[in-house]
Amino acid sequence: MNSELRLGREVLLLLFTVHCSLLTFWTIDMPEKITVFVNGAPVELYRGMHVKHALISCDYSLYKAVEDGRAMVEDANGFRLGLDGALRDGARIFVVSRPPRQG
Repeated sequence: MNSELRLGREVLLLLFTVHCSLLTFWTIDMPEKITVFVNGAPVELYRGMHVKHALISCDYSLYKAVEDGRAMVEDANGFRLGLDGALRDGARIFVVSRPPRQG
């Protein structure tokens, strides 16, 4: 019984060591902050933040205009993005006016 317990501890220690090594390997080249561009202006954000955070950091009125439906956000290819959209380092997003609704 004692030898089984010792073997169990050794296996757990080995798994923990491998897990910590993999975490270090995966995060070693990932900077904590990224730079995105809002209407051409660079904005520094923490990795994992969303489109809404970039707009607020750049100019709160841009965020408010999108939230109120007076504007929308597009990426560099013209695709619409939501306020909860993900960002990557170097992303370029643009706030464009939304045409007024008729009817």
